[in-house]
Amino acid sequence: MIKLENVTLDFPVLPHKVRNRHSDQHSKQATGGVVNTGAGGKVSVRALENISLTLYPGDKLALLGHNGAGKTTLLRVMAGLYAPTQGRVHTEGRVAPLLNLSLGMDMEATGYDNIWVRGLFLGMSRAEIKSKIDAIAHFSELADFLHLPMRTYSSGMRARLAFAISTHVNADVLLLDEIVATGDASFFQKARQQLEVIAGGSSILVLASHSNKVLRELCNKGLLLEHGKIQAFGPLDDVIEAYKSKVRMRSLGSYRMDAKAPESMDAKASKSMASETGAAPVVQPTNRVLLINDTGILPNPGCRAVRKAYKLIFNKHVSGTAITASIPVNYWIEHFRAFAVTGKKAIQREADSFPVAADTVADIDIERWESTRRELASKDQDLHAALEASDLVVLNGEGSIHHNSVRALALLALAKTAMESGKKVLLMNATIQQMMPQLLQEVLLRLEVVHVREMASKSFLEQLGIKSFATADLAFLALDDESSTKTRLLDAAVHVLVTGGVSINKESLIQLFHAVESIGLRPVYLSIGDGGETELARGVCSERNVPMVDAGTLGVKEVIGFLRQFPLAISGRHHINIFLMRAGVPFLPLPSNTWKVDETLKAVGYPIAPVRAFSDLLPALRYVQQNQKQLAEASAQSYMNGRASFDLLLPRLRSCVS
Repeated sequence: MIKLENVTLDFPVLPHKVRNRHSDQHSKQATGGVVNTGAGGKVSVRALENISLTLYPGDKLALLGHNGAGKTTLLRVMAGLYAPTQGRVHTEGRVAPLLNLSLGMDMEATGYDNIWVRGLFLGMSRAEIKSKIDAIAHFSELADFLHLPMRTYSSGMRARLAFAISTHVNADVLLLDEIVATGDASFFQKARQQLEVIAGGSSILVLASHSNKVLRELCNKGLLLEHGKIQAFGPLDDVIEAYKSKVRMRSLGSYRMDAKAPESMDAKASKSMASETGAAPVVQPTNRVLLINDTGILPNPGCRAVRKAYKLIFNKHVSGTAITASIPVNYWIEHFRAFAVTGKKAIQREADSFPVAADTVADIDIERWESTRRELASKDQDLHAALEASDLVVLNGEGSIHHNSVRALALLALAKTAMESGKKVLLMNATIQQMMPQLLQEVLLRLEVVHVREMASKSFLEQLGIKSFATADLAFLALDDESSTKTRLLDAAVHVLVTGGVSINKESLIQLFHAVESIGLRPVYLSIGDGGETELARGVCSERNVPMVDAGTLGVKEVIGFLRQFPLAISGRHHINIFLMRAGVPFLPLPSNTWKVDETLKAVGYPIAPVRAFSDLLPALRYVQQNQKQLAEASAQSYMNGRASFDLLLPRLRSCVS
């Protein structure tokens, strides 16, 4: 295991004249750490800032980011080569840091001598080195050269030997930094195959590389760094897409109001074909869509399904539109955290009951909100460039606008700023609950469309004089396809899938596991990864010997196949409920931190309401077990009901953008 807790690393810079004469002439830097000037003019470079990350056996992590983002520095902190300025690093097992192939090698010594030197440097015992000398010599293909001093080697030969030694280490944790381009073409393929072998043999792999192909072959998770901060963490393909989105956002910095949209490769090919055949070229989108609050980078499969739904809507079903840029989830939130209502105040806890959404919540200082918004709007050139390059702005309201939370405040601020840019602004897929009325009226009354995913949200807005229309969650649109899952249980038929909500606590989780065991089945926990849920669940699962599956390692289509293994489930997750409906699995729902679970179940006709009291849990679970067939049919029908609600949504959107 590797665990980093709030790790920050500063490099002091020796005193000298630091000139910043170009700072006003150039846009924000794209590479490097953050330069800070402290008391007395002391200069330091912050290479890493508040990095918190835990890797467990089976995690193969790809590090992505621009040059200077902090990838190599993070690897060296994990290896113990750099001590953090703040925070702590904890590792379990043998760590092999393959970060500098030549480190620990003597140019005057022979190749054989350097096998011993480098091997000892990497933590191998003398017995291990002796047992592997022949294999290393054979792999390096250097034959009699191993008896000669390394100063007689070419650079390619030195790289071969260093790579051969480094990749014959048995390690629990393997740290790699761009070492796959070793030697000539024939040796390169051999090196790549060896990397796959050692990556498969290690319990944890962390690899920094600019090759997405290599990362996809070796890794299952990704972490995106920018200026030493974590920007995204989750399934590799999602993090790669987040990185691409970041690059596109930076490229928008030079965009002007009179600039033309970049022509796609498809459009160029279409024009070329049209000139040769006389056929009409493909029509380009007349509405370039900017998606704000792009949750697709999160490990939650429901968030990724919603992102897929937006793509289906605007790139396929609504003609003349296409999503051309996106702004990631949690944009601006740090600026509103100081006066937002905390998540704990949004949850009501009663003895012997599952947590539910609070009925009331404290108001916030709306003048401070507006002042903060104005300041951000005046300075954020990236946002303004993205707005200038779009014709239509869509705000994904998923999971955000409730109880005056920090995400709610940031999203409403972005909505108002987008409106001030003169664009049509649509808010979609929102749950709107227990928000300050004045704040909602300030923003929502001026939006082109307000789309909510429950009738309760619609009724709440009607009381404030705000018009909206409701359908089921957009995730219902995105689950037509499915694929088989790589994550299978040999005896899944005797297990019950359990997943808690964002408000789950230890007592609740123990109650759930006990109830499953009381009906003669075994629990399997599906971790979504919000907040501290994973750490909490991992501790309880370890105590009670319950298997745990990370939802972040499953693709959206794969989740359906994974869920279909189970005879029944218990779920406090709104989106997992939708996946269970798609899979036709009967389930017992639990309450959430908003009314999204209760109201969605009502809307689609699922016959069981969320269980609230611990005393009702076991009888309700027995009812699901005894009526599996009927409830499986009801689950599948509920999915069809939710899917059908989009007959109302698409015509409304088409009329809006026409």
